[in-house]
Amino acid sequence: MRNNSFIAIMFFLGIVTGLSAQDDRLSFDLCGDVRLCVPSVADNGFALPSLRAEFSERGTLVKLGGMDMTVDNGSYAVKRDTKNRIVRLDFSAGDADRVNVFSYDHKGKVIEVKDYFMNIDTDEEVLDSRMVREYNSDGFPVKETYYNEDGSVRAAYVYTYVGKDKSGNWLKRTVKETSQGLDDVEETREVSLNVPAASEEPTAAVGERKAVDASFDDSISSALDAKKRVGRSPKDWFWELLWGVLFAALVVHAIYVNYVKKPEFVRLPEGSEADTPEEEKLAERLHGVVNANVTSLQPLGVDDSVPVTRDQLKNIKAAMREVQSAEPHGCRVVDTYNAAVDMVEASEKRVFSGSKMYLVLGVVVVGVIAVMRIFEGHIIQGAAYFLFSFFAYWLGCKRQLYRVIGSELKRPAGPKSSAAAILAVFGFMASSRTYITKYYMNGIERPEQEGRDDSEHIAFGFMGFMALVFLGLLMPFVGLFNYLRFYVISR
Repeated sequence: MRNNSFIAIMFFLGIVTGLSAQDDRLSFDLCGDVRLCVPSVADNGFALPSLRAEFSERGTLVKLGGMDMTVDNGSYAVKRDTKNRIVRLDFSAGDADRVNVFSYDHKGKVIEVKDYFMNIDTDEEVLDSRMVREYNSDGFPVKETYYNEDGSVRAAYVYTYVGKDKSGNWLKRTVKETSQGLDDVEETREVSLNVPAASEEPTAAVGERKAVDASFDDSISSALDAKKRVGRSPKDWFWELLWGVLFAALVVHAIYVNYVKKPEFVRLPEGSEADTPEEEKLAERLHGVVNANVTSLQPLGVDDSVPVTRDQLKNIKAAMREVQSAEPHGCRVVDTYNAAVDMVEASEKRVFSGSKMYLVLGVVVVGVIAVMRIFEGHIIQGAAYFLFSFFAYWLGCKRQLYRVIGSELKRPAGPKSSAAAILAVFGFMASSRTYITKYYMNGIERPEQEGRDDSEHIAFGFMGFMALVFLGLLMPFVGLFNYLRFYVISR
């Protein structure tokens, strides 16, 4: 026997399968200009309540079971999506409050209904059952299988349609359910059209009803239009344009800096002549400047000396320009200059010096936000936000090798600051404690009365999780800051 929650599911299935916006009649498997549908359901001799469904001229459900759906009737709370399909129904069944959540196939037909009851102690929604629907070629449900919360089958109803009107609306069907002893039990419904008879004169009541229906239709249309405009307000366009422009500018500038921009110094052809006295002086001066502006890498375990500060590289470049402007041909000065070119080129090569741990964390956090924005309809904004966040941090942390080496010489041993922050958060979460209270009687432990207080553990875990999310959200800003710092400001 189907309980009251199943009754609600049965009659509300029609509401939620609207194949086109503003027409709930399609979801009742109704065709044509139907005004009223009155179902009559019998189940093994037990008369189930009948719910009358009344529609406006546009097909919007205006009354259900005698309850006015154009106002807050206090019995049903309906939530629609942008296609005018009801995706959630809150209602009362006896003394219990229940919730039905609906899922659809690509045709807009309901394929699953999850039925929840509200736990009065915790105010939580608890899954009671779910119903899966199958359809025939006419679009009528031919089988409804109900599952318990553990996945076992509760009931399976099979329908056979034996009567339809001229418009294609089913009027009579039989239902079979073996476990409940139902064998071709008849179910019927009456369908009335919205078109009056030719001799019927409009009345004041009919005019008033049409005015109310039209007002309700317009309010539904306005709400749907507002939902469809989500993501297209001037504010949303501004953010989409901002993220798009920032991402494009960042990528173009990074490509130019890394791959298009011509090097400041190029190697000279090998010298073919003996150095003149002036070229000897240039070679000595350049050699001296290079030696005076390099730092030993012995602390890093490398037997070499290279420039590690901006000033060191600046002094070496100034001496190189002096040699370059003289257009030398001597063997020694050219070799000294070319060696300096190789050193400068290697020192200014860009390498990723950020935290891979922080990059992964940031990608996960901004990726979740980007996906949420995309599913909300903000496709450009979501995609541009994710790409900008990733490339801003990755490109922004591609620093010149001499800066990376300089930082390594100054920075004490240990992880980078961003990685250290993440590790600190995990350490904070690991420092949480769980208190357990045990009860004893006559020296014997009583496990059935064991008490547990996980509040501190939960609090630490929640704060740690929020800290990780906050760090992840900072990734685009950290990347942009580093990009401006290493690409634009410190040129």
